[in-house]
Amino acid sequence: TWDSFDFFTVSLTVRELANDFGKTPADITWGITLVLMFRSVGSILFGIASDRWGRKWPFIVNNLLFIVLELTGEPVMTGLDHVASIWKTMYSLPEPADLAKLGKSKYGTKHRELTYWILSLQAAQKEKKGSLKGTAFCQTYSQFLACRAMFGVAMGGIYGNAAATALEDLPDEARGLMSGILQQGYSFGYLLCAAFARGLVGTSSSGWRPLYWFAACPPVLFIGVRLLLPETNTFREGQRMRREADHAGRSAGSVFISEGKAALKHHWLLLIYLVLLMAGFNFLSHGSQDLYPTMLEDELRFTPTDVTVTQIVANLGAMTGGTVVGFCSQSLGRRFSIIVCCLVGGALLYPYGFAGDKSVMAAAFFQQFFIQGAWGVVPIHLMELSPGAFRTFVVGTAYQLGNLVSSASSTIEAELGERFPLTSTQTGTKRYDYGKVMCIFLGCVYVYTLLLTLVGPERLHRKFDVGHDEDVQEAVGIDTGERLEDDGDGDGRKGDSKEF
Repeated sequence: TWDSFDFFTVSLTVRELANDFGKTPADITWGITLVLMFRSVGSILFGIASDRWGRKWPFIVNNLLFIVLELTGEPVMTGLDHVASIWKTMYSLPEPADLAKLGKSKYGTKHRELTYWILSLQAAQKEKKGSLKGTAFCQTYSQFLACRAMFGVAMGGIYGNAAATALEDLPDEARGLMSGILQQGYSFGYLLCAAFARGLVGTSSSGWRPLYWFAACPPVLFIGVRLLLPETNTFREGQRMRREADHAGRSAGSVFISEGKAALKHHWLLLIYLVLLMAGFNFLSHGSQDLYPTMLEDELRFTPTDVTVTQIVANLGAMTGGTVVGFCSQSLGRRFSIIVCCLVGGALLYPYGFAGDKSVMAAAFFQQFFIQGAWGVVPIHLMELSPGAFRTFVVGTAYQLGNLVSSASSTIEAELGERFPLTSTQTGTKRYDYGKVMCIFLGCVYVYTLLLTLVGPERLHRKFDVGHDEDVQEAVGIDTGERLEDDGDGDGRKGDSKEF
């Protein structure tokens, strides 16, 4: 949810950012594009770290980065000033200007070494004020782009880790429901961001910045809660097997590398398939959402309030659909649920793009119900298909690479829209038939996603424990004979019912 909140902060403050930095809205959208581009970097780095060393600490580092990239600047330095002042009084420490004369050796204890570091940083900040900037304190367009690029790395590490942490240890019968709830954090994050943007943006002399200040606060709570929770049982089983191999003369690191080689050897085609599938899903999401507010304003002449209400209704449909379809997929199957959503969603394209009045709100609700209904199946479907030893890496990277491919969807729709001009407004503003464009675009994407799902594999009811992870067993040298007769995918025999 908060990953989504952070992502939409820019989308909902484009005009304010453009005015503050003296740029056009199109320039500011590069901040969105950079996030999408660098998310793949984060999914690779944090995915491998999570699979190798555990889910907990990469998640905590992710959230620390969110805080730092929002607030590094004046508030952090103000806090350091207060801490430094208290400690200087307690220990009769010198002013920052005297540090070079005294050197670090004067501070022998750990707490005094920390104080020395605080004073040094404080001194550096006074010499070059404003050198440390988070998004909320960016003063230039270049600083803004740099911060958003780094945000992309942090955001990219969250999805796979969150999916693995939430779903790995669940009982089988709860997987579909929790998958749907987890995925709809995306829609809930948008709703939260829209609500707080209305209350925080433009209501003070700080303009858009309070929204970003607020965004840095909840990760503190997330870190505290995660510190209290253990690693998943599934991950600890894998670590135990690596330690046993270590006692037998092989290092845990070499076993992890062997697991990666086994995963690539057996599943390389599946990995390509997952990226292609996620590209289709992300095209559905972005293709139905990115230009929809523009269509409502230009074609239906909706007021800003009407646009906001329609967006809220659509996201409520998304949250409902993701939860309901995710739950149903546990009994109906992952692929069947996705295919049904594609068929019904395709049938609803006409009212979604061509309804001429406020009845479009109902169409928006049900269109997003089925688009995000299909999305509700995605986390657990990816988890069940991914190699066990690299589950976080594969789930996160497939999702983020698909997101990267689909980042051009709004540009594609905008280019197509120029081929279907409408009558210009009285002020000369050009208008385009985006409703028709979205119907054409989404129709093609629905067919693509449906066909790819139809020919793809499914491992419903697959067990996640190490005893059913053939790649791990191969990597540590366990003799599995012909491999397990029942691989835990629910079909009662070894191998997938449909596998590349």
